[in-house]
Amino acid sequence: MNLNDGIEGTASGTTASATYVTALTLELNPFKSTTILVGNDDDTSSLTYRIRVYAKMTGTRVVTYTPESTIAQGGDDEETNITTTKYAKAIIEVKNGDGAADYVIDYSQERLQRGRK
Repeated sequence: MNLNDGIEGTASGTTASATYVTALTLELNPFKSTTILVGNDDDTSSLTYRIRVYAKMTGTRVVTYTPESTIAQGGDDEETNITTTKYAKAIIEVKNGDGAADYVIDYSQERLQRGRK
């Protein structure tokens, strides 16, 4: 993707507990759309994740955008698109499924086109 049109990136790691931890925080305000792919790269353990969103960058009010979902070991990546409602930020949280799991989160964000209708 051309960086003038948006950004893309990856976050990865290993879950460490049965309690949710933040794997990635994305600012959503300057973007028209955000695509998030969550994958489980572990061959032996499942991965549990959820995506939560905030109306304000410094806000404390949060709603769950993607409810808790579990990806089996070696399972297919799961996709979430944030396009219709304007949120300030998204938090992707991960935790152990049936043990510590290796996760990879890819994302791409398309910038708003200023001055166009």
